Amino acid sequence: MNKSNKWIAATLVPLSLLVSIKQFESSGKEHPIPYKDVAGVLTVCDGHTGSDIIQGKVYTPEECKNLLEKDIAKHGKGVLNCVEVPITLKEYEAYTSFAFNIGVGNFCASNVLRTLNAGNRELACKGIYQHPNGKPAWSYSGGKYVQGLQNRRIEEYKICMEGVRMGVF
Repeated sequence: MNKSNKWIAATLVPLSLLVSIKQFESSGKEHPIPYKDVAGVLTVCDGHTGSDIIQGKVYTPEECKNLLEKDIAKHGKGVLNCVEVPITLKEYEAYTSFAFNIGVGNFCASNVLRTLNAGNRELACKGIYQHPNGKPAWSYSGGKYVQGLQNRRIEEYKICMEGVRMGVF
């Protein structure tokens, strides 16, 4: 973790990040009963996955809120552990949302992170939604293009670029 980003790690989960991930993961509507997502992964509430999901259980709104906050904190910490350069809170939000969807391991192994750590913040943001060849990036599930994922990537790019325009302190 870059020492300039330690203040982000101490921040509570930003409300804007909660709202955007909730919107991306469940169109703003919790799914209190476990289901399989487009990739066939058992999921509940607002994109929570994992071995702790109990099939057939109906999760309460409070349980869903707690799972989402815990998941965002975990993914945010993973992002900060891989980022070696100073970033803004908006960049943190964009990369955490991105990692929430693709996984921290995939984020940490991505060209997006390599580009960011090399100091090219704008190109890193662009890499969230577009390959260098101009084709959509990170918008496929099971080898099939998913427009909803591309829409999410474009929104993450916009959030990321807000942070780039703000500049790092």
